[in-house]
Order: sequence, then structure tokens, then C-alpha cells
Amino acid sequence: MKKDKIKNYYVKENTLDNTEYSLKNGGFYLPNGNLRRFAKPKTIIGRNTPLLQLDLIYKRRKDVDALYIEVTMNSFGLANYYKNLLTKPQVFFTLDNNETIHTGKVVTHDEYVSPSGHYYTETVRLEADIAFLAELANARLNVVTVLVEKGVLSQDTLSTKTLYSLRGFYNGLVDSEFMRDEILKYIDFEIDDLHRNPKMSAEEHSKYFG
Repeated sequence: MKKDKIKNYYVKENTLDNTEYSLKNGGFYLPNGNLRRFAKPKTIIGRNTPLLQLDLIYKRRKDVDALYIEVTMNSFGLANYYKNLLTKPQVFFTLDNNETIHTGKVVTHDEYVSPSGHYYTETVRLEADIAFLAELANARLNVVTVLVEKGVLSQDTLSTKTLYSLRGFYNGLVDSEFMRDEILKYIDFEIDDLHRNPKMSAEEHSKYFG
């Protein structure tokens, strides 16, 4: 069915009992240039700038479904030099109507350091709600800003591809009629182009699809 096509394309089931979902492919990456400014490695082995990723977590509950914005930082090299940058973050989304919405309190904060000390990951989940997701899905322009104690950690205008992933996520989990035809058209366009250009690089794909 077409509604399943959208859900299968954009939504990942995280649990066997179908109570937690996230964006397919682990969400999307954010610019990480400011990470060097906040924590400058002093040795060659530590000069790998960490990767910053944002995901949506949707949880089904008996009473009211819940939404969380998840931010993850993966650091390589002398990883501990970047430790605890996400202890008190906020994520802001500036929409095309100049309205700004932001996440609520920190729900969970987890970190992991490899035994060698050369890999570190830090993940934080921030409170949001379904109305928050609806606003993200309806936006035609969306600028995301990750703010931490030291300042702006990352800021970026979301690509067309990412905007459609937010719309597809909302369609797949909340309202299967939401922008259905437009989302299906975009999926077909993206799949057809990848079939025509199987060797297209990530950089080239980004140029055409955002």
C-alpha cells in the first residue's frame, strides 16, 4: 500500500513491540565546525572533528504518544577531549513563518568511552511533543540550531531531502493523508534518479536533492 511505502521509506522501528520509532538511516548530520572551537585537540591523533547527528524518536504510549529530539556526538582520536559538550543543550527550529520552536528539558543523557579511550559517543534526548512534530512537518523552510553552554554548537538550513524526511516521518506515524501525493512523488523522483545514476557520489546527490 502507498501509505506503507512512505512509512517504510522514512521510519525505522526500534522495538519489536512497535512502541519506538526513529528516522531511517539514523537521522541526519549537522555541521560540526564549531566543535573545534569549543574543544581544540592538541595532538595529531586527536584532530578528527566529531560527527554531530540529529534524530527524531517517537514513542507510542497508552495515553499520549511522545516525541523526543535526539542529538548524538561521535568523537574519534583523543575522544575525551570533546567530553560532555551535550550536558545542557537546547535545539531550536526557526520556521518559514519566522516562528521559532525549541525543545524542552533533557530526558536522558548517555555517554560511552571505548576501552582504548579513542572513541567517545554522547547522546542526549530532549523533550518535545506531537504538535512540535506537526510544525516541523508543515515547514517549507527550517533552520536548526543546537545550543550548548559554550554557545552555538551547530546551525544549518535543512535540505529539501531532510524536510521531506520530516514530512514522511509525520505521515508514517501520525497522519497517513498528510501531503501523501507530494511525498510519494518525491520518493519516486529520488529513487528513479538513483537508478539512473547508480554511481552518483554523495556530494553529487546532495547537489540535486539537498
